[in-house]
Amino acid sequence: MSAKRPRRRRSSVSKASRKRNKAMIERSLNLLNNHALTFRNELKAHSESNKRDKDPCLQLENCTEQVINEETEDSSYTEQRIEDAIAEFSLLKCPQ
Repeated sequence: MSAKRPRRRRSSVSKASRKRNKAMIERSLNLLNNHALTFRNELKAHSESNKRDKDPCLQLENCTEQVINEETEDSSYTEQRIEDAIAEFSLLKCPQ
């Protein structure tokens, strides 16, 4: 007596269609991942740009460079006065 295997039900979707659908879904997922990654990178860059604009430490550094440059451009200031100005600005601390 030989045991008969139960018949498998045939899928209503052909193998080629399943393969095509799977490939299409994978492409869509890859595109979606790329868009998400691009969006994340743009958001990160925008966030860092805003941080730089709002960071008082960076603004203070720019300010000290500007003051030092202005003082060095004016020849009436002595070397000691320029060094004092640099020392004074280097003692300033960024607000936390």
